[in-house]
Amino acid sequence: MSKKFNCSCLVRILTYMIILTTSQNNYADEIDNLEDEFLSDVPVILTGSRLEQPRSEVPASQTVLTSEMIEASGTRDIPSLFRLVPGFQVARVNGVTAVTYHGNSDIYSKRLQVLIDGRSVYTPLFGGVDWSDLPISIDDVERIEVVRGPNGVAYGANSFIGVINIITIPPDLAQGNKLIVEGGKQGTGRMYYRYGNKDRKLSYRLSVEAKKNDYYRGVADDERRQKINIRGIYNPDTVNTLDFSAGYITGDNSKGDGRVNDPFRREDITSYYQQLVWTRQVSNIEEVKLNFSYNYHRVNDVWDAFFPIPANLLITPPPAPIPGIIVPYQLSLSGFEKRYNFEYQHTKRFSKQFRAVWGAEVRLDQVSGIYDFGYFNTADTIDNHLYRVFANTEWVANKDLNVNGGLLIEKNDITNTNFSPRLALNYHLKPGHTFRSVASIAYRTPSAFEDRANGVIDLGGIVLPPFDQNILFRGNQNLKPEKMTSYELGYLFEMPESRSSIDVKLFYERIRDIISDFEDKTATDADNEIDPAYITGGKTDTWGIEAQAEYRPGRKTRLWVTYSYAQLKGQYIEKRLVNGTFVSRNLSGSVPRHTVSFLVSHKLEQDLSVSAGYYNVSSMKWVGGDETGGYNTMDVRISKRIKAGSLKGRYEVIIKDALKSYFDFDRAYKKEPVVLVSVSMEF
Repeated sequence: MSKKFNCSCLVRILTYMIILTTSQNNYADEIDNLEDEFLSDVPVILTGSRLEQPRSEVPASQTVLTSEMIEASGTRDIPSLFRLVPGFQVARVNGVTAVTYHGNSDIYSKRLQVLIDGRSVYTPLFGGVDWSDLPISIDDVERIEVVRGPNGVAYGANSFIGVINIITIPPDLAQGNKLIVEGGKQGTGRMYYRYGNKDRKLSYRLSVEAKKNDYYRGVADDERRQKINIRGIYNPDTVNTLDFSAGYITGDNSKGDGRVNDPFRREDITSYYQQLVWTRQVSNIEEVKLNFSYNYHRVNDVWDAFFPIPANLLITPPPAPIPGIIVPYQLSLSGFEKRYNFEYQHTKRFSKQFRAVWGAEVRLDQVSGIYDFGYFNTADTIDNHLYRVFANTEWVANKDLNVNGGLLIEKNDITNTNFSPRLALNYHLKPGHTFRSVASIAYRTPSAFEDRANGVIDLGGIVLPPFDQNILFRGNQNLKPEKMTSYELGYLFEMPESRSSIDVKLFYERIRDIISDFEDKTATDADNEIDPAYITGGKTDTWGIEAQAEYRPGRKTRLWVTYSYAQLKGQYIEKRLVNGTFVSRNLSGSVPRHTVSFLVSHKLEQDLSVSAGYYNVSSMKWVGGDETGGYNTMDVRISKRIKAGSLKGRYEVIIKDALKSYFDFDRAYKKEPVVLVSVSMEF
């Protein structure tokens, strides 16, 4: 695997596609009105400031993954889509998928906020997102808006390095029946069915999905999921709208590596949610919105383990076990999470030059280890109450200058009160050319596990002297929130007449009080160390440049290219020695110097289409992972549309990871080429 960005490979691909597209004859008729199509496909952004804004006025760098791009990518899981976003990295290991921006992350990716239709799915137990357990299918997604940079001013703590808002298909755009059947190598299989209907006031869609996947050979990493999701929109009159949705998912994963204390087993999961959004259009310049949601997620993973007790350390008089034997006990990595969330939002235009959105949010997060020997050594729930108020404003100073300002104030039980401000200037040099400057501050609140973890092994009264208890891991209730100060300068070029756009940004990100898990060798536990324990004290400085570009030579072809260059300096605390000395670890290799993605799609004759996605990530080392050495990979998709009367369908052949095998986190988890065949029908 190449350790440097393979520029010549990308140049060859680009050259081939340019030759292919420019050699088409008689396509002049195809570009009639293409400018209008290009403009109509550029959506209004909702996630940047909570105000509906065109790309040239959003106070942040952003990427929109449209339904056309999602289809062309050929991917069947939502996380893989983020390889198309500049500066993002995606990896999978030990049954967990990680998505991060600008590296500097472990497998849980705690610094990225993820929303589904505005509902946070950030998990309060460990932080991050359980990507496999999202109760929606990729076929339920209309588009994904990605804010590349902190957005705590709009969505609060944990909207730290970025925000992903997954927007599902409105029911009135998903009418009738749709059936998808897929299968391929490595135990890959999926069935998806959707039904939609509507009348004068109500539209709804219902989807169900069953899927399985064995991601890697030779390791316990397969998973099975069954999902059901419903969304409906009810319009009782011209002023009020009720948008309701619910989802349920169940399934299991294989776990363990076969060792005596980590045997092969199945982990069971259950997850569901409900959401109700009431919107009242007070007038054409004022809107009020109330949003209530409830999330529930449960994992059940309990197994028998065995702890060898040396005869010379056994307590005297000894309990039931005979000196020197192996003592059986149970370990549990089980737990549940509940989230109750209520939000009020008010939007109003006060004049042609000024408008604002403001509101308040109340949230209760509850987590538990289920068993008294679980995550927190208690059967009680751990509660975190959160309260926030926010306001974002847009002032059109003149025809060339937009000023966006905002402030969010948040109080929670873990870190008390934080203030997240942002100021952004968008200067329109001339039509199609916009310069952007942004300064903002954001925070990440410690997860419940980082704050309150207390993992204790109960050996039926056996405690290894001179210790008070046998501790596996522990939290720290004195942790500070992580703090990011971010600055960016951006340039957006949009030229509908040439059907192209380019977005470039320079960035600097300063993170302080980084929370790290470390080995505490001063602790009095069974192994004379606790791993992990948690501490605040790391810091990083990251700077670089990233760009994304789109070009459509004609109706049949679309090109999408992204590039990111980043450098990081910093460290985190890795261990505390027996004498109390702290040892830090350099984080400079945790962000790849270069990240590249390239997606091309082209429609051929006879309803055939082809697309390919190429991805290059230079050498990096995830926190807790192996040095990847850099890797290249490619996904290829060939699609054939069919139609017979009212029946419409499509055959697809997808080759994932079509190049040589590689690993993206741990060298024991190597990705190999996988062929997938898909058949879909709409009727």
